[in-house]
Amino acid sequence: MADNAPSMLKPALIAGCACGVASAVPLVGLLNCACCALIIGCGLLGAYLHARSCREVGAPFGPSDGALVGLLSGVVYGVTGGLASSLIQQAFGGLQAQLDQGIEQLRAAAQGDSAEFLNQLAAALQEIGLGTMIAGAVVINLVLGAIFGTIGGLIGGSVFKIEEPAADSGGYRDVLR
Repeated sequence: MADNAPSMLKPALIAGCACGVASAVPLVGLLNCACCALIIGCGLLGAYLHARSCREVGAPFGPSDGALVGLLSGVVYGVTGGLASSLIQQAFGGLQAQLDQGIEQLRAAAQGDSAEFLNQLAAALQEIGLGTMIAGAVVINLVLGAIFGTIGGLIGGSVFKIEEPAADSGGYRDVLR
């Protein structure tokens, strides 16, 4: 990356926060069911914003720059999306109530050969608690955000590519004169 290239932090924060919060909205979050489209779009948006900044200062922008800003956008998405979805679920549905209901269903289903396993699973879930579940959601979002955000950034780097201006080396134009 050139010395005069703008920072990738601002586009990554904008794209990651916007898409992370959007993924927490119940119906909009379903876009991730289509091959993680919202996360790929997050990396693509980060690449677009950074390419626009590079164009303004005359800096080159390519797929490697797109991949890096996509990765950063995906990481911001992971933290924002995990926390926002947990907060929204807690506000509207109650994560603790959902956890308790899941444990009850496991215990009710415990019959026959699988009874011991399901009871152990229910006990483990009860021990894990709400904080660990939220942390787990953030970690899963981080991993998915990093992978698919990078893919989106690579696509954006290819689509929004900015070549470095070539120095006039007296090439074919001088021959034609």
